[in-house]
Order: sequence, then structure tokens, then C-alpha cells
Amino acid sequence: MVFSHALNALTAFMAANFPGWGCCHFSFDADQRILYIYPKTSHHRIAVLQDRDRLSQLDIGVEQFVVVHFEHPNTTISTVSNSI
Repeated sequence: MVFSHALNALTAFMAANFPGWGCCHFSFDADQRILYIYPKTSHHRIAVLQDRDRLSQLDIGVEQFVVVHFEHPNTTISTVSNSI
């Protein structure tokens, strides 16, 4: 149940902060702190990748974002540590 709430919260956060991505599905590996992003089309994938710098700066408990689209190799975006 907690996992479901975490995925719902992440999905809502991503939709609110990145509305230009269009239709995407998400899955979250809580053990490895990886959020998988599944854009519906290649155009949506391009929109996600254009936000790679913003994604890498997020401090939301995710260490990596993996963009998955069947027509392209997976793209991994690692987050930058914001600790001083």
C-alpha cells in the first residue's frame, strides 16, 4: 500500500511539473530508487529528454530516471547530489 502511495505521489508530481511530456506511464523501483518513464510516442520521449537537466536537479528521493521507449535505447538520467 505504501508503494502505491509513493508511485501515485511521484506520478502526480511529474504530471504537475512536466505537463509538456504528454501521455507517459511510470513505474518505480523503490529498492534502487529508480523511476521508469514510459512515453507513449517518440515525440513525448523527446519532450522528456529536453527536461533532462531539470530532472537531474530534482531532490525527490529518486536517484535515476530511466526513459523507456520501444523504438529507442533506454536513456538513464542520474540525479546530482544537492548536499553541501
